[in-house]
Amino acid sequence: MNFLFLTMMLGTAMMASAQTAEEEIMKLLPKMPTETEMIRYHKEKNSPSSENITVAQPYLYGNFHNALKNARDKADKKIKEVGETSRARAMKSKAAGTDYTVEEIENMSEAEQEKMAMAMAQKKLAGMGLNLSDLPSDGRKLSDAQAKALAGKVMAKAKSGQLQETNPKQAELMLKLQELSTEEFQRVTTIDDPLKTAAQKGRQLYARDYKDRIDALVAQQKALKYVFMEKYTEEDKPKVEAETKKYNELAVQIWEIENEFYAKFIPMWYRAVQASMDFCKNTLIPIEKRRQSVTKELYDLTQDTNYTMGDTYPLVGAASYLDQAGKLGEYDDFLKLNGEE
Repeated sequence: MNFLFLTMMLGTAMMASAQTAEEEIMKLLPKMPTETEMIRYHKEKNSPSSENITVAQPYLYGNFHNALKNARDKADKKIKEVGETSRARAMKSKAAGTDYTVEEIENMSEAEQEKMAMAMAQKKLAGMGLNLSDLPSDGRKLSDAQAKALAGKVMAKAKSGQLQETNPKQAELMLKLQELSTEEFQRVTTIDDPLKTAAQKGRQLYARDYKDRIDALVAQQKALKYVFMEKYTEEDKPKVEAETKKYNELAVQIWEIENEFYAKFIPMWYRAVQASMDFCKNTLIPIEKRRQSVTKELYDLTQDTNYTMGDTYPLVGAASYLDQAGKLGEYDDFLKLNGEE
């Protein structure tokens, strides 16, 4: 029994250690309100005052969003830590084309940096087959005339096909990264599509089965002349009381019809939110991991610090998973039954 327990514990530990950083972020998601809780909350929250209904979970969304904010803060902290770790690692590596680390270069004086840049330029010129005398040897900056002359020689070399071509592997990776970045942008713009679709279907459902019924009851309310009058005569008092009672009865009927609608729509919305979260998990994060991979290859090839943040890309996608969960209570904002923009 003890051996079996130990085996199970070791297996669990191995599974836990195998979790990726983005999986850790998604697991920060707090318990979401259920469909049943959302339907009951909407019903109770929007009940007519004449019904004297108490909201059973008045902080249903407030508590969820507070917990979600804490999760998002932890996610942001993790993203920052990963970014700082990647940059720190890059700072210790050699800058492309030099014998210095990035950190050493950043700590150089301006004069030292200019001297190093001149040496790199001379090396590059030599690789182009240009004479080193084209650069001043005393570390001074190029004059306008010298710069124009040098540019002319470089252009002449380029036109004659004598310049070395860009590293074909680097060019291939840069093109791939650009394609992935474009794909990521296009995908991100569709992240709310399931929510928009659910809202559209909800409006269609409301228009087909509920709007006319509710409009008819609202019209009856508007036709009442004595309802809720503050100043009236003793003679008008029976009319005021009767119409106020009628108005409240109509309000209850409207509320009950609306409850029928939301009992159908909220589950549609719930599934749409889950679909947008699944989109982050199954579509967005894999794209970000591919961007991460290409960026890592580019960094390994160039040691360019512009390619040090790739490890954060999947984590940003995972944080979007949390953000989409936060839209659970925004169904009326998307639904816009009153036609507001």
